[in-house]
Amino acid sequence: LGKARGALVAPAFFPQKAAAKVGADNAESLSFRGGFATNGQTPAALGTVRFRFGPAFTRTIAGADFTKSGDVFKFASKQGVTSFAITIDFLRETVTVAGKKVELGDLAGPTTDVVFDAGAGAVVIRNTIKLGAAGPKRAY
Repeated sequence: LGKARGALVAPAFFPQKAAAKVGADNAESLSFRGGFATNGQTPAALGTVRFRFGPAFTRTIAGADFTKSGDVFKFASKQGVTSFAITIDFLRETVTVAGKKVELGDLAGPTTDVVFDAGAGAVVIRNTIKLGAAGPKRAY
């Protein structure tokens, strides 16, 4: 990733690193980094971007809410104690997500789904990841 524009062909989307701190309702956190295939182009603007992690954490962001700098689109929001940020880098073909004081839902099963739509006219992409546990933190 990040070496040559449009180099990733398959898989269309993959998790690179994810960590979740689970706890009380609406007091959990998520850090996610993944890669996604592009057509080698950075869009002039984004459509609707979607990200879902597990059964309860879903964010849908209008493309107009992103700021663009070169090949990178960024969005950040804070409502009360809850914060969410997503960065989509079309040159490096990466997506980074951070959520604090959010609700992730039940992550007790052996796997969970991660869903991503970059808002660039691509199909919504889904990948299933295996969950692991490390004390009160879950590392994926």
